[in-house]
Amino acid sequence: MPSKRKPDNGKITSPERATRNVVRVPRAGSRRRPIVRDPLEGIEMRLTYRTMRVLLAIAAHPGSTNREVAEWSDTKDEGQISRLLSRLQDHTLIENSGEGKAHGGCNAWALTERGEAVRRIIDHWQTSGVS
Repeated sequence: MPSKRKPDNGKITSPERATRNVVRVPRAGSRRRPIVRDPLEGIEMRLTYRTMRVLLAIAAHPGSTNREVAEWSDTKDEGQISRLLSRLQDHTLIENSGEGKAHGGCNAWALTERGEAVRRIIDHWQTSGVS
């Protein structure tokens, strides 16, 4: 007869998930414990080496143009950097505060709050040797 186990009710059981950095977001008007939100939740793209390099380049040089981000992240192809920046913007990890192509100006990329939280996770991975 198989033993009956209680479900874990969504508790984190994997050691890797247990050590993941999370952002605590307090509820408006509440004095209770803040909600724990995973900044990687809902991101439907892989965090590749190139993606992390781009996020770190933007973090180190806010207001960078596409060309500058490409240079600092060692991305040679203009089309690749444009597509990657667009995907990161779609996932609310970066924002463009420049005039952009529509107005004849340059893009000026910066991390969003969520992007900054992901950058902190990347920093943690780098310092702890997670690969």
